[in-house]
Amino acid sequence: MRQHTPLKKLMNAYCERTGFDIRSIRFLFNTCLISERDTPSFLEMEDGSVICVYRAQGGPDDYNNLYLL
Repeated sequence: MRQHTPLKKLMNAYCERTGFDIRSIRFLFNTCLISERDTPSFLEMEDGSVICVYRAQGGPDDYNNLYLL
């Protein structure tokens, strides 16, 4: 993925492959919530960086089920 490409593209591709609704999961990098407008450059990601994907359960801060991307 290019450093200045918004992560929305990756997030949508993940949801299409897994069948998750993008509104029901959260993507985090280094404990920071990722926005669809964020880019790898903005988040200072490097090759091999791991994005954690959580399925929200209940309120906005209640996460369950960790998936690695």
